[in-house]
Amino acid sequence: MDRQKVNLEPAGAAVFCGRGPRRSRARARPRGFVLIEVALATIIIGLAVVALLTVIGAATRANGDNRDLTKAVFLAQEIREMLAPVPTRDPSGAFGPGPGETTLPTWDDYDDFHNRTFSPPINAQRQTLSGPEWTGWSQSITVKVIDPNYLAGHEPLSGGWVSDMARVLVTVRKGGSLVHQLSWVITVNEQEEGE
Repeated sequence: MDRQKVNLEPAGAAVFCGRGPRRSRARARPRGFVLIEVALATIIIGLAVVALLTVIGAATRANGDNRDLTKAVFLAQEIREMLAPVPTRDPSGAFGPGPGETTLPTWDDYDDFHNRTFSPPINAQRQTLSGPEWTGWSQSITVKVIDPNYLAGHEPLSGGWVSDMARVLVTVRKGGSLVHQLSWVITVNEQEEGE
């Protein structure tokens, strides 16, 4: 009877006879993360989080700056709107408030508002803006008579209304820091000249 060789190895296992590669009996290393890989991943994630927080912080500051600028433009425009219907100069020709023009409701021409600061700020109806959102805000108005031949002039001409032109500058501040300035030139119109 012929003896057959019986394979006792599990199915799919390689059988080596004689000389050939030998299978190591050492235990195979389990697959997974080692300490250095975990530390490296933690560092990378940490740097990404720091970068993200920096971007969020910058965006929050920019949003606050834009909100302040929007409020400042609004406050400057309120002064301009308030002054739009006001005569350019006092009929007396004097520069500055006339007799009896000592309070906001009595100021009736541009030069009455020269070197005035409103804190808390006011609106176009000359009403004080109240509430926590207006705390620390101020509006300052400067009216300078200028030479019509030199519109870029910054120095006021002396002697009252010696010119038919003036520059109005509204400066808006928050907490003492400049946020916005608005400037325009006014002229004495013909109707006022006849008064």
